[in-house]
Amino acid sequence: MSPTPIITTLHVASLDVGNHVGVERQMPVGAAVLTATLQGPQVLFSLDSCILRPSDPTDKLLLWLDQHLMREGVTIAGYRLNDAVAMVDRLPGAE
Repeated sequence: MSPTPIITTLHVASLDVGNHVGVERQMPVGAAVLTATLQGPQVLFSLDSCILRPSDPTDKLLLWLDQHLMREGVTIAGYRLNDAVAMVDRLPGAE
């Protein structure tokens, strides 16, 4: 049996932490996904998000992304994904 088609749209929210000192330093502070899953003749939609609090470790966002993006059959879409991936890759613990 082939996997169920899943389309996930990803957006990574960022904050420019260097803005006040004239240095561009985008830092991811959260993410949101909209997922469409085909189940028979129906398409099921789900929306989920993760926003880091200042005291949260970055691992929280990385684990959340893994849970939503690393499933079998997922096709990931989004605007400026290369920029988002580069930003997330700079987080401590990202691989």
